[in-house]
Amino acid sequence: MRGFSPKRGRSTSRLSKYDKVRLVIDKDFPTVWFSSGEVQSMCEGEFKELISLSTVSTYLSGMADCGFLMENQASGSRKYRMVTEIMKRVIVR
Repeated sequence: MRGFSPKRGRSTSRLSKYDKVRLVIDKDFPTVWFSSGEVQSMCEGEFKELISLSTVSTYLSGMADCGFLMENQASGSRKYRMVTEIMKRVIVR
């Protein structure tokens, strides 16, 4: 059935692209560093629809700006990681 994700047990066709990116990050990258290309690939595989790399990059940058993700740029490669509750406590101190 199109738009249904058995892994999540609910319809995903009504979710925005932004919400789909967040779901993929929550599910597939909860504790590791990842790139926008990796998120793009997982989104396309999970939801069976195309999403541009520039769209994913924009969403990840915004998530980093609002504190949901940490961002690290080394040697021209930008990586992201979810900010966990434990990290938030350490960062605030």
